[in-house]
Amino acid sequence: MGMLKIVPECSSTSPPVETCPTLKTKKPVPIWWMNAIFFPALHVFGLVGAIWISPWATVKPQTLWMVFLSWQMAGFGIVIGYHRLFCHHAFVASLPLRIALAFMGTNGSQGSIKWWVLRHRLHHRFTDDPEHDPYAASLGLLYSHMGWIFWKPNYDRLVLVEKGDLERDPVVRFQHKYYLPLAVLVGFVLPTVIAATWGDALGGFIWGGVIARLIIWHNTFAINSFAHWEGLGTQPHSRDIPDPLDWDPPKWIIWLLWKYTPLISSIKVTAEPEILKARAKMLDLEAEELSCTEEAQKDALRKKAADLRAMVPLEAWGISEDKLERWTRKELQNYVENGRRKVLLIDGCVVDITTYMKDHPGGAALMTRFLALPTSDNLVLPLTDATVAFHGGFNNHSSAGKEKMKVMRVARLVD
Repeated sequence: MGMLKIVPECSSTSPPVETCPTLKTKKPVPIWWMNAIFFPALHVFGLVGAIWISPWATVKPQTLWMVFLSWQMAGFGIVIGYHRLFCHHAFVASLPLRIALAFMGTNGSQGSIKWWVLRHRLHHRFTDDPEHDPYAASLGLLYSHMGWIFWKPNYDRLVLVEKGDLERDPVVRFQHKYYLPLAVLVGFVLPTVIAATWGDALGGFIWGGVIARLIIWHNTFAINSFAHWEGLGTQPHSRDIPDPLDWDPPKWIIWLLWKYTPLISSIKVTAEPEILKARAKMLDLEAEELSCTEEAQKDALRKKAADLRAMVPLEAWGISEDKLERWTRKELQNYVENGRRKVLLIDGCVVDITTYMKDHPGGAALMTRFLALPTSDNLVLPLTDATVAFHGGFNNHSSAGKEKMKVMRVARLVD
């Protein structure tokens, strides 16, 4: 069969992962003049409009209700549609719902689905990296909130982000192609026309169009800035137990649509063992942050973490490294070819991702790039080592991601 060699690889169209370090400074980039002019100008126009053109006192109640509904509709369109559906595939939606969510997201005036999702996936891939995260919180509160809008960087890592699903989606393609006229129509023309039916066309344009856009923008941008400045995003990731004040309306809307309508056929739910592991991990971190004078509290937190881990089924921990079978390259090749399995080689271990590929947050196509030995009609191919890519060269996986990888290990490769 010939000797097989192990080669680290990023992709056929991208540089090797060894040449992809995390940079600590941001390179100078040109000003995005269209945004630098339009964004502040709309704020000024909104202020002038609210004071002189359509003062608050003259705005009809129906118009103010429309502003609120427009804001909420756009917010749900961005969170449920752009973010959870199109970006992360948290659920499977019917065509009518996909169209509705695209329409609602367009009302947010934050770019097309394709434009938004690609940059958000880049943000997840290189979170807070000042060079590659489009709105890195590490560059300051103001920059992560809206400063990033004024610059036009060339995201050289954008080619590494999965986009095949977006290009195959007819809803995404249509909205991307006609985004500008759709955004103007939905965000400015429609509220003006609707408000005209009750005799407040000017108020509809100023308040339902301009001011509603500003509210929607800063509401979303606050997630990039304040939520990452003092937290980890839109959800209470840093707590081990729910807080009564935490609520997630998009989650319940998705669940209700899945439970009682045909609009959502399936949803992704985190397995209970993974939740228990994550809660235990957060308790450990909380204990580490306590001072040496708080040993009793530390011990209590560690005990709670241990109790949670004890609730995790043994099979959910995977096979410990010292108990993994030792395979030769020939045995690995037989496992792949005879069982039609898809495996990665990480830290010297064989990781079977056959059933997991479709659920991988980065997409199945991404994982295909790093398969240790692609099946190709018994053709002998060099082994690809995904270790560097897994540990930061391509994506710096979280502790939860690393735990999931350990569960899928089936053997250790020996020569």
